[in-house]
Amino acid sequence: MPGSAAPLAGLAPNARPISAPRLRETEHDVVWWRQAAHGLPRPLSPSLVWLKDQGRWYTPFNQPGMTGPYDLRGWHRKVPAGAGSPR
Repeated sequence: MPGSAAPLAGLAPNARPISAPRLRETEHDVVWWRQAAHGLPRPLSPSLVWLKDQGRWYTPFNQPGMTGPYDLRGWHRKVPAGAGSPR
């Protein structure tokens, strides 16, 4: 195979490439907090303090999950027009 300028994946899976970008900090805006706290009682429980440290990686915590009786946070509940967001 001819030489390539692009690095090959898998040669050192335990090491981050030196040229890979690094995020130093993540700031969450109001929209992110609204999404993360959807369906949770206010004020938020102290056990959710980890949310402030949630980076930009995927977490199922702030995404709609299962429907029906398993929808404990009301992600899939229909809201009548003008009724605001579900609790």
